[in-house]
Amino acid sequence: MTDCARAVWGVNGTVWQVLTPEYGFLLRCEIHKKNFRIIIPPIVGKVVEVPEEKGVPTHVVNDLGLLKNWLLTLAPLI
Repeated sequence: MTDCARAVWGVNGTVWQVLTPEYGFLLRCEIHKKNFRIIIPPIVGKVVEVPEEKGVPTHVVNDLGLLKNWLLTLAPLI
């Protein structure tokens, strides 16, 4: 979870809340003035069903490298 938060901070984002619901860790983030949710499943590779939140994109993290690549795709939002 700490590595995921550091990846968010690496793109000048902010992790403003960390929760531990039944489907894993939930990081609420602001990246380039947009809110996102990042889900880290309790077991890597496990398929989880996450309740949707209207207007808040969600990314499920199964691999730190994939998270970093996804964060880089947000660069045009700057």
